[in-house]
Amino acid sequence: MTATRLAKASTLVALAAGWAVAAWFLWQTSVPDDLHLPHVSARAEFSPEVLHRTAHFESFLRWAWVGGTIVQLATLVVMVWVAPRIARAFELGRVATGVMVGAVTTLSLWGVGLPFGFLSLWWSRRYDIDKQGYVSWLLSQWPSLLAQVVGLTIVLTILLLLAGWLRRRWWLAAGPLFVAIGAGLAFVLPYLISLDTRAPHKTKLAAEIRQLARDEGVGDTPLRIEEVSDDTRLANAEAVGIGPSARVIIWDTFLTGRFSRGEIKVVAAHEFGHVAHRHIWKGIAWSAL
Repeated sequence: MTATRLAKASTLVALAAGWAVAAWFLWQTSVPDDLHLPHVSARAEFSPEVLHRTAHFESFLRWAWVGGTIVQLATLVVMVWVAPRIARAFELGRVATGVMVGAVTTLSLWGVGLPFGFLSLWWSRRYDIDKQGYVSWLLSQWPSLLAQVVGLTIVLTILLLLAGWLRRRWWLAAGPLFVAIGAGLAFVLPYLISLDTRAPHKTKLAAEIRQLARDEGVGDTPLRIEEVSDDTRLANAEAVGIGPSARVIIWDTFLTGRFSRGEIKVVAAHEFGHVAHRHIWKGIAWSAL
């Protein structure tokens, strides 16, 4: 083995070892020693009719997802075949042509996935979960599509410029760059998301949730309420942001009287736990690996 090959092999071994050590540290978590979870039986808590109806609802959505995924994968296979023809048709230069091929691919995937979105909406409306109309749902897809196309244009432009500059070593610059961009978005987007939310009303429940946050060591993390009850009956919550932009968002569907104080507090504590354990930071680190 030549010195050059030995150096390359040693570098690869060192990188693999560093990857494994980083993954091991990221995998670690903490669980209280005195935590003993009780066994909860769904059959003991809910009637057979409710369980059957729930399983039927979830089964349709699961198969709709499978169908949509297969169709989109098939579309990608077709795009691999027709992409060279599309590229020759544009002839706008290497970077611009690559961006146009990416945009056509994105539009194609969006188009073939649209019927499955309609199916899911129809099914959810049938079970009185979604309240959104078909026309309003379709109109609400355009901002997402526009964001995808704009985002993809930026990403492809950067990647193609790096590939032209660094050739086969483009990934050495692209990896750290996109991790940094991801961290920047994780910091900035929560401020934009919060624009459509409100602070919780000053109630006893809100005070108890604030105390939960203090107990977890994240008492300065804002709590926001997102009003979605006009569109859906689903209940959800999320932890977003890093550093000063970290916050917990709870849907107002939790506050309609269908859920007990204890249930709402469990959900809030779970989300504050994400902030306390820096899970978003860990997610960025996993993306880097």
